Amino acid sequence: MPVYVRKSGQWKSTDVVFARQGGAWREVKAAYVYTRNPATGTMMWLAAFNKYQEAPINVVGTNPTASGGTLQWQAPPLATKYQVTVLNKTTNQPVQLVDDGWTTQLSYTLSSLLPDTNYVCSVKAAREVVGGADLTSGESPKWTLSTGHPAVRREATGQTVLIKATRSDTWSNDRGWEQTGGDVIQGYSQYKSRNGNGSVAYANAYAQLATAINYPTTVIPAGAPNAADHVVVDDVEIERIYRKAGGPVEPTVEVRACFHDWKGDPKDRDVPSTLTSFKAPEEQSSHYNYGFGALTNWVKEWVKKTPAHNGLLIYRTGDTGNNTVGFNGYCIFRAANNTPEEWRLKLTVSWAFDYPALQAPTWTAGG
Repeated sequence: MPVYVRKSGQWKSTDVVFARQGGAWREVKAAYVYTRNPATGTMMWLAAFNKYQEAPINVVGTNPTASGGTLQWQAPPLATKYQVTVLNKTTNQPVQLVDDGWTTQLSYTLSSLLPDTNYVCSVKAAREVVGGADLTSGESPKWTLSTGHPAVRREATGQTVLIKATRSDTWSNDRGWEQTGGDVIQGYSQYKSRNGNGSVAYANAYAQLATAINYPTTVIPAGAPNAADHVVVDDVEIERIYRKAGGPVEPTVEVRACFHDWKGDPKDRDVPSTLTSFKAPEEQSSHYNYGFGALTNWVKEWVKKTPAHNGLLIYRTGDTGNNTVGFNGYCIFRAANNTPEEWRLKLTVSWAFDYPALQAPTWTAGG
């Protein structure tokens, strides 16, 4: 209903009303107004005179996801519909919404947004005016949706990895290292002339593992964690152990884990509690794909960045040996790397990690 004012002796309608306040005339934006109908001469009360539309109140973002979320609000007086606007802060471009973001509901669900992107959201209220243009409010307080991203799983199972021995040799108390051309001799701790301590080391097992199992950056992006840091060793075999000499019998060979630094008697750095054994092959024959007790557990240690032990130590305790052929099964094994598979480890591994890790979507007040 129009508001009538007296001007130049006539009643005229107007959409602007002024009132005296604080010694000055100020425009009235919202009021309850009485006016006289010139046709009847009676006073009339105009309810809800309001030239402006108020914005939605108590706006809040809810249910954030990596591709959207929901904006909710409470209705201001007189509003009949609402328009949501969304700005992509990365491109500084508005997001095209269904029906240009108009709704008669008190919430609006956003979808199909990009991950890892910030979106500034607000809502306006509007109402229809009979015989005139809609009245639309200013923007509500803004909320920012950060879509984040889900975790991406990187994994492999049953993957074969080959780890070659970095060195093999035999220590003798009277001759030191490098007297056997790298051959590995099982000695006897109580027989001085046969007291060699055979050694096989895998000193850079972690580096070999890391090189072997990392996929190209098209699969695992640059900067991702190294899969070697998440590896699970499921099974281990030594591809080939060749016995050069030592007689016709197949003796039981005692073996321990040891940390090899090639500076002295390796028995000073062995791990006695890891003692186990394996059956040697016949002279001038090989064991292929051979796994023995505790080997898998040892290799789980060797493939760490800073392992407590890094290889094998072969010698027999409690036996003096003798001077007969074979010296009670005395064994000389061929040096590592004499053939590609000599003493080489064949690992079956699995690994899994998330990259990128989960970045949870969030709503924050402001924009």
